[in-house]
Amino acid sequence: MNIDTTDLALPISKKMFDRLLGERKPIRAVHITNFDGFEDLIALQKSRKQVSAMTYLSDSSIERVRDGIAQEGGMAVVLKGSPVLSSDIDLHSVVDEQGRRWIMLANITQSMGFDMLWKGMKKNIQDVRDEILYDLEKKFGGSPPFWEYLHVPLESEEWEEFQDEL
Repeated sequence: MNIDTTDLALPISKKMFDRLLGERKPIRAVHITNFDGFEDLIALQKSRKQVSAMTYLSDSSIERVRDGIAQEGGMAVVLKGSPVLSSDIDLHSVVDEQGRRWIMLANITQSMGFDMLWKGMKKNIQDVRDEILYDLEKKFGGSPPFWEYLHVPLESEEWEEFQDEL
């Protein structure tokens, strides 16, 4: 997965977004792929696997069908399924080694022109994260092995302060 360690990543989880947004009705959307990707899509039928797709393709971006988005294109496949997350902008999701999709909070806020909102959100999220990590440290002693998976390492000053409090 190509996630910068300074990014705050949010997993795209159907269960989580159903809680946040309510369950949504199935829709039809277009997925751009090549022949190999098309074969993979056939194998994904009736599964809960997530696929990036779009419900609208402007005239100016029709070349994406030919050129592809993440890889070589050539095919536009119409899919029917329940949306996990929808947006008017490309969220530039990334897929980890387990097939889980993630979005970077910076991509969402910065592409929408909310740079100041991002800075405030990042600080608030880091504060909450630090409280959670501190509680985990106290409860279990030592660093839980999943910290690296959070993609939000503590700054060295935060870590020293954190260790002093123990």
